[in-house]
Amino acid sequence: MCEHIREFYGLPPFEDIERFKGEYTEGLIKGNPITLFRPLTYMNKSGEAVAPLVNYYKIDLQNVLVCYDDLDLPLGKIRFARSGGSGGHRGIESIIGQLGTKSFPRLRIGIGRPPEALAVKEYVLQSFWGDQLTIIEKVLDLAKDGVVCFLEKGITEAMNSYNGRIIEQ
Repeated sequence: MCEHIREFYGLPPFEDIERFKGEYTEGLIKGNPITLFRPLTYMNKSGEAVAPLVNYYKIDLQNVLVCYDDLDLPLGKIRFARSGGSGGHRGIESIIGQLGTKSFPRLRIGIGRPPEALAVKEYVLQSFWGDQLTIIEKVLDLAKDGVVCFLEKGITEAMNSYNGRIIEQ
């Protein structure tokens, strides 16, 4: 997601910030300042990267949008939320644990459940193929637009404008 936004808006390449176990870039999107940050930890330890960054810069959590893939949403659907639990997503569990709160906005990007013959771990680590690839490219465009809405108008407007939308083949 971060790379998609960075490329579309012509933001500078990502730079490593070893101190925060991640990489970032920053710039303006439609006149709004944005910092994109990607943890370089294992997904299950995302909080070890996110929390130190948020705490060091004293970032108001309402200005943090955590974007992640979600098995419990069908491929083609996105969902903004003001806060909430982890839904079993270990990366979100880590962020909640490290921040000590569930109160931060997030954007869930649906990838759907794997076919029965495929283990979840294999499914989430493989590349999209065929029709899935076409759908996910459109979903990333929709999500990108939703992130801009979040920047300009906040989480409530992003929820009202983008929740319920689904990209189908």
